[in-house]
Amino acid sequence: MAKSSKKTKKQVAKKVKKAPGILTYLPTNYKLIFAIIFGLAVICYANTLMNGYAIDDSVTNKDNKFVEKGFAGIGDILGNDTFIGKFGKKANILSGSRYRPLSVVTFAIENQFLGYSPGFSHFLNMVLYGLNGILIYLILCRLLVKYPAERWYLSIPFISTVLYMVHPLHTEAVANIKGRDEIMVFMGSLLALYYTIRYLDTKQAKYLGYTFIAFFLGLMSKENAVTFLAVIPLTIYFFTEYDLKKNLVAFAPMLGAGILFMGVRAAAVGRPSGQMLENLINDPFLGATFMEKYATIFHTFGVYLKLLFVPHPLTFDYYPYHIPIVSWGLSSIVPLLIYVGAGLYALWGLRTKSLVAYAILFYLLTFSIVSNFFVNIGVFMSERFLYIPSLGFCLIIAYLLTEKLPKLIKNEKTHAALVAGFVGVVSVLFIGKSITRNFDWKDDMTLIRKDVQVSSNSAKSNYALGTLILQEALENKDLPKTEQTAKYEEAIPYLKKAIEVYPGYDQAHSKLADVYYYKGDPKNSILANVERLRNRPNNENTVKNIIALLQQQKDGNFQKKVFEDLKSIAPTSFSVFYMYGRMLFDSNRDLQNARTYIQKANQLNEQNKASTSYSTNKALLKNYLGR
Repeated sequence: MAKSSKKTKKQVAKKVKKAPGILTYLPTNYKLIFAIIFGLAVICYANTLMNGYAIDDSVTNKDNKFVEKGFAGIGDILGNDTFIGKFGKKANILSGSRYRPLSVVTFAIENQFLGYSPGFSHFLNMVLYGLNGILIYLILCRLLVKYPAERWYLSIPFISTVLYMVHPLHTEAVANIKGRDEIMVFMGSLLALYYTIRYLDTKQAKYLGYTFIAFFLGLMSKENAVTFLAVIPLTIYFFTEYDLKKNLVAFAPMLGAGILFMGVRAAAVGRPSGQMLENLINDPFLGATFMEKYATIFHTFGVYLKLLFVPHPLTFDYYPYHIPIVSWGLSSIVPLLIYVGAGLYALWGLRTKSLVAYAILFYLLTFSIVSNFFVNIGVFMSERFLYIPSLGFCLIIAYLLTEKLPKLIKNEKTHAALVAGFVGVVSVLFIGKSITRNFDWKDDMTLIRKDVQVSSNSAKSNYALGTLILQEALENKDLPKTEQTAKYEEAIPYLKKAIEVYPGYDQAHSKLADVYYYKGDPKNSILANVERLRNRPNNENTVKNIIALLQQQKDGNFQKKVFEDLKSIAPTSFSVFYMYGRMLFDSNRDLQNARTYIQKANQLNEQNKASTSYSTNKALLKNYLGR
């Protein structure tokens, strides 16, 4: 950078350092800049207004019984685990509980006035995203007074915010209505940071109250706001001259909000049990060794880094085994070295208060809670988990462009052209990717059909698509028989793939049995149910389904083969031995085994006298005992 440029920087820095008001840290044309930032949100996400509901919207919105009640459901939303609104009871799907009521409350308010209106919900997500961008720029302008720029469009705050706003990794948080919790938690956390700075700048007590409210609302949006208990003091340390020890009162509102939130959360959902269903879909590391688990975690860290630089392809589904369980190798060791190296560099940079060090720490702190490193979050990774941490990445890129590149390119005009050109090209590419990705989020069928091509080895996507195709065939009763059959045929490979990836996938076995039944193939439906029973041998409902279908079969050899399988799979099932013996008696064949099986059924019934079906079973046996 030329000497005149350095002189200008010092003059600008000196001028803004003495400015007490927050707006004095902004360029004079800040309204234009705000409009550009908000405009980027509109450009990137206007096409979501045509979309409907997708994926997790069924939990937090369209199938949530509390949301359906509008205002009347708000008390239930605030007083219960988030899953209860859909399932009607606490579901131990994931470790701990999920208490993120604030975004769900906004859905209930929308429903009160507009009914179910996905277009408006998408509009509100877009607006909130735009406001987040303005808030990011506003805060960065206040913090980065040591990095003034002669041209506002070449400043670190502007470039960071632009890169953040256009990054396609944010499509999951914005284009999926449920993702509002990500937007709102960041907004609450940013506002807490903003008001903390305002308090330190002015010593006006009202900002302590604003900090408390903002941080509490952030926590009520999503638990990962808790990371800002570290981020905010760290930010004050890096970018202000305020002594942390002398200004502990500035951080008291956040601590108070955190304590209040924990009390409210405990009252609503109780103490976390730490238990969850042993299900690969909700515990992706099920069956992995300790070493495999952490090798896979660092493998995902590498995937995250790749997506920050090259956000393609995108998918909602990083479930088993789109991300494979891996052993220690280059795909795990290289990300480990990068993250450890970055962490050590950031710690070293604490002394010099390096911007890059801060950006790395911001990324690591906000990423830590969703990284799987400390807590199993129920999925290998997700794009929405980088909604907050990605700001650290954008800060580093902006810093390198504005502060490091001039050391390589001495000509000021050339440097300015290169930076503007780079940001412009990246923005166009990222905007294009965001817009095209938004089309995928139109509805469940569109999204899953698209993403199963990316996550082809995911049990979840394959199961979901097979189920949706079956549902489509059953709901569209006007379809000609040939088209219905074609849909059943289309669903089968997806459900089989889901089972191939995860043999213990009970729902996939069940849906495969349903597809064969509706297709008019009872034998394969029976066999699919038998495979389902292998995973859950005590599921009496599955046993009864199999037997009901077997009774309609005329092939005695097939019936016998299935019953022989059932004997070994469910050796304590009264129904299996009673129905097998009864079939042999009624067909007057193999009477010796018929007696054996009836006796076995009687023995099982006598061992279970407390059962509600004991008397009924005893009456059924009466006709065959002694024959």
